Amino acid sequence: MTDAQPIVVLTYGHAGGGRLRQLLATDDSLTITAGTGLLGVCEQAAVMWRHTEGRPESQLTSLGAVSVRSMAMALISSLTARTGQRRWCEIASTEPAAAETFLGLFPGTRFVCLHRCCPDVIYSTLAASPWGLAGPQYARFTATYPASTVAALTSWWVGHAGALVAFEQANPDACLRLHYEDLLADEGVRNDLWKFLGLGPETPSLPPIVRSGPDDIGPLTGSSDASALPPEQPGCGKDFPADQIPPDLLAQVNTLHATLGYPRLTP
Repeated sequence: MTDAQPIVVLTYGHAGGGRLRQLLATDDSLTITAGTGLLGVCEQAAVMWRHTEGRPESQLTSLGAVSVRSMAMALISSLTARTGQRRWCEIASTEPAAAETFLGLFPGTRFVCLHRCCPDVIYSTLAASPWGLAGPQYARFTATYPASTVAALTSWWVGHAGALVAFEQANPDACLRLHYEDLLADEGVRNDLWKFLGLGPETPSLPPIVRSGPDDIGPLTGSSDASALPPEQPGCGKDFPADQIPPDLLAQVNTLHATLGYPRLTP
């Protein structure tokens, strides 16, 4: 692997990972992958080393860190050699523990934390799943809120967005927060992104929004990301049935919305 540090986009389903990937792909130095699971593999290997050495709650020893880092470097080098591009960028669902471990192994990693407001994530998820929610990623939440899909998806968003915010707050120097809405129009945000990642020298024009076509990175976007509506349609709470959300859960949403700069939801 080259000495160029990895880039990891941490996000959650229907938050705009496909849109951000379109933008990053305009830089010809990046090998972009999605959902490889490499961060999770590093975390599992680190857990095995800690247990093997009898230090389950401690940091990796030097031997363990070298072993896990070597494995990751071999995989990353294989990916970049195959594409001929020098720097690896992974788009991943939020895995705070795995991201922490990976940052410990590669301290120069740049993390881009991509968010989208709760109502629009829910609208996008429902548009992509017109026959109902399925899959283990939703099972725990639908079991907790069997009478309301809106409440179940709100709880799902709170869990993922909250974990990502906590990771940002714990590692401010390694993280850049982005909003899906900013990717639609804000040139300044894109310039900040290029500067943070050390790309360039110039930020390219953002590709046009793709209104149709196959979903290219699976569960990180869902089919509706490729035809995402502008933020004012429905618009981060417009016509959103907040009265279906229990008060304590709604309070958690509004706390996260305030942190992320989104408007407050009211029944």
